[in-house]
Amino acid sequence: MVGRAKSETKKAQKARAAQDTWMERAVDLYHDEQARILEPKERRKGLRQICEVVEAEYHKHYKFKRTTSISHATLGRLVNGGQTRTASNAAKGYLLDEEVEIVIN
Repeated sequence: MVGRAKSETKKAQKARAAQDTWMERAVDLYHDEQARILEPKERRKGLRQICEVVEAEYHKHYKFKRTTSISHATLGRLVNGGQTRTASNAAKGYLLDEEVEIVIN
């Protein structure tokens, strides 16, 4: 709504959604890097280097208006089949996403 401040929880939800999007990008980059065929004496990028690449893309996208850090440990967990915090918390909820929309509206 125009002219209304967003609540702290809504701001946190929006920030978490953006973080999840960039983590998905990092997971995709990591899988692409691992599937790539290497030239002789070439090395694959590890988790930390992938995080640096994604952080650089993030800063380029937002033009340094926001800061973020992509954790290599979290990336490693997600690459090995882990869940994001958002997905984990959604699984704990009593209502489905569609039901939440019905209740709110």
